[in-house]
Amino acid sequence: MAPDPFTPTHPDIFPVETLASMYQMHQEEILTDFTIKVQGRSIPCHRVVLAAAGPYFSALFSSGMREAQQGAVTMDTMDYDVMEALVMYMYGGKPEVSWEKIENILEACELMQMQDLKEQMSEYILSHIEPDNCLNLQNIAITYGLKEIKKKA
Repeated sequence: MAPDPFTPTHPDIFPVETLASMYQMHQEEILTDFTIKVQGRSIPCHRVVLAAAGPYFSALFSSGMREAQQGAVTMDTMDYDVMEALVMYMYGGKPEVSWEKIENILEACELMQMQDLKEQMSEYILSHIEPDNCLNLQNIAITYGLKEIKKKA
């Protein structure tokens, strides 16, 4: 009689280690195959990570657009620090986002269709609503469809 099939005892470790390895490769620019150009600066990346992170890059790479074939996209309307934070998030990192960049990050999340990060930013904002910022946050909530913030602000 054959033994039971092998089942990994720690299947949750492999994806975490793989993403950590991809992050390290990104930091060292090893095997990067795509570049995001923002405000005259370049962010080398891996297509597979960008495509897995959301529909924006997945569509760009699968549509045969010129940028996909050239291996680079220019996004000069975006702030470099914001794009760098989004890329760090895509690689599983924990970007530090200053309060001043919150609205820029939300705008980028809308453009890049990064719903998970948008929801996390919303939770962060919810925990920092105060009387002196509630009107501004209410406007941000209306602009980006953040219902919980709109209610609380």
